Amino acid sequence: MDCLFCNIVNQTEPAVVLYRDAVCTVILDVYPMSEGHALVLPNRHVALASELDPTEFQHLTRVWQGLLRAYRDAGVAQDGANLLLNDGSAANQHVPHVHLHLIPRKRGDTAKTLLSFATRMVNLFTGRKRHAALQTFAERVAPAIAMHLPAPQPGASPAGD
Repeated sequence: MDCLFCNIVNQTEPAVVLYRDAVCTVILDVYPMSEGHALVLPNRHVALASELDPTEFQHLTRVWQGLLRAYRDAGVAQDGANLLLNDGSAANQHVPHVHLHLIPRKRGDTAKTLLSFATRMVNLFTGRKRHAALQTFAERVAPAIAMHLPAPQPGASPAGD
């Protein structure tokens, strides 16, 4: 099977990784709706949320909560955040691998967020610049993430994938 998110989890596809442990990987979305738009992925290939083991789902939720706390400590998502799960193609799930979106929000950003949603797949600047911007963001929030999420196991660190 050729799954983009499985390839990212297996480190055969590049991504900016914020966090990785034995159960999940957190990456920055390459088409962000706002700064810090992250995806929490189970490491095991699971297409639909109903296929997740309850303990996996609980772990993904704990990681999402820790990431939200870290973002707030780092000055991101101070006004709010959206958690989004598109479950199945009819729900606009483009990659058939469960992933929770964490989308930081600011008061008054509705029009900008809707525009980002409508145009998010349009490449307005080069991939290299995008990757550099995402990497800079990841470095900025790394200390806060380390404070709010358990230390990754050896061999599972997000060493700038």
